[in-house]
Amino acid sequence: MATFYHNGTNYAPAPQRQTANIGSVLSMKGLAFDISAQGYKLSKNGKRPDKNTPLANTLSYNYGAREYVFQLLRKIASTTNHAGIIDFDDVRRNAGMTPSSLTTMLNEMRNQGLLCSANAYVVGMYVTLNPGADTFLQKTMHVLHVVSYLNSHYGNSIDEIYYDCHLTDKNTGRKYVLDVIYRIGGHVYFINTAMNQNLVNMPNMMERLTTNADRIRSNYSVVVSPSVNGGMVRMLLNRLTGDKASAVTVVPYDKLGMLCK
Repeated sequence: MATFYHNGTNYAPAPQRQTANIGSVLSMKGLAFDISAQGYKLSKNGKRPDKNTPLANTLSYNYGAREYVFQLLRKIASTTNHAGIIDFDDVRRNAGMTPSSLTTMLNEMRNQGLLCSANAYVVGMYVTLNPGADTFLQKTMHVLHVVSYLNSHYGNSIDEIYYDCHLTDKNTGRKYVLDVIYRIGGHVYFINTAMNQNLVNMPNMMERLTTNADRIRSNYSVVVSPSVNGGMVRMLLNRLTGDKASAVTVVPYDKLGMLCK
């Protein structure tokens, strides 16, 4: 016969506190990862190595000293035929690089597959970009380097990291793009890159960054060109954002350690 035990101890265990993931944090903000028509998340997993990350890291080394050349290459990338000349005197005057240093840099980029050709003439180097190199130089390179830096700095402490993140507002359907989103424990951080040296005079870009800061509200950072006055960018962004948004952090591309403080 069964017996009743008044002091039974088979209590249900206390519920364990669940660590929020990126998806749940976005949901609390009324946002979600955008999904393609085929059902794929329109964001890339930063835990999976990208084959172009080593090149992005190589090109980012001593970036500040060579930034002017990258600026010229991005201008060439925006042309119809993705080709143009880089003037020796112009680069010497604005970047302090000798013709031999510039030639070496561009020949290395040709060997790395970014340039289809790099031909030397008396006045400069005539370069032609390979297909896809324009997007890489204008955006992908910087985003991959930021993801690589964060993975290297934090190691296994990073629980989730995504890049090229397309988000949608669950109520309005409005779209947002964040370059990097990562989570450490219960904290989620959001990053955009804005590498144009003339950033403060680009109202459309400043408006996009301000809109993201207002919508994300907290833990939002912007990575900028080393030659940009980061203090000025920070002041403008924080002046333009609404009262509900936390202060925006602005970090130079050559001082990514500031993201980790």
